[in-house]
Amino acid sequence: MERFVEKSFSPTEYVKTHNLGQVTSQDEIRIVVKQVLKEYKKAVADYLKGEEKAYHYLLGQIMKLMKGKAEPELTNQILKKEIHSLKER
Repeated sequence: MERFVEKSFSPTEYVKTHNLGQVTSQDEIRIVVKQVLKEYKKAVADYLKGEEKAYHYLLGQIMKLMKGKAEPELTNQILKKEIHSLKER
């Protein structure tokens, strides 16, 4: 905190420098979503059977891998789309 008071700085630059921003790239998020769906097949199957908790588990695993930086709404959209594409296969 002292670092912020000692000299002027740009909050935007600080976020960039310290890699603190959200991930909003659909491609980056989709890669992690696919990885989680591949790794946690039982949770995917449980969700497709109607167990809503399994969906939240999968979402939590994505956020864990992305260190909480994935933009939540976009991540939700991509996860739902990818799960439903699996269902159609």
